[in-house]
Amino acid sequence: DQIERINNIVRALGVKSRELPMVDSKANLLEVFKDSMDLVSQDLVYYDIKIDYLPSELDVEIRGHHILIMQVFVNLLNNSIHSLKNQLNREIRISTHQSEARIDLNFCDNGPGIPDDIRYKVFDPFFSTKNLNEGTGLGLSFNREVLAFFEATIDIAPSIDEGACFKISFASLES
Repeated sequence: DQIERINNIVRALGVKSRELPMVDSKANLLEVFKDSMDLVSQDLVYYDIKIDYLPSELDVEIRGHHILIMQVFVNLLNNSIHSLKNQLNREIRISTHQSEARIDLNFCDNGPGIPDDIRYKVFDPFFSTKNLNEGTGLGLSFNREVLAFFEATIDIAPSIDEGACFKISFASLES
């Protein structure tokens, strides 16, 4: 079952990566998120990280290219995995809020969070809090550029408890 799922993802990557992204492309948020989790599933299992989300909340169409939005999610998942490695209880929470014009997705973890003194530069190209050879510092910068292409935004959001929280705001297909 797992091997079949991986084969399906590889086939989807092959087909979808040949498509040129268009501003008016659309993707199903739930499908994109599931494919993203599949790509990092070994780390999620290895570090015993719980993913908390309601599939029905994510089952919406957004403006975006499947592969590019998937890479945005993989970047966020990898950052969370990295920050959660030394935590006792590891959790990533995904929630959404919809209005007529926007679909907001909150992507939060219960790691150590983002210190106030570096919040202003986390989206700068090549900025990283990771050790040498652990990251490029391009993930969040890439995310911001890709999302802007599809009239979406990403920002640091207030966290309910400890941890990092990012808010992605997608343009509704109706707007």
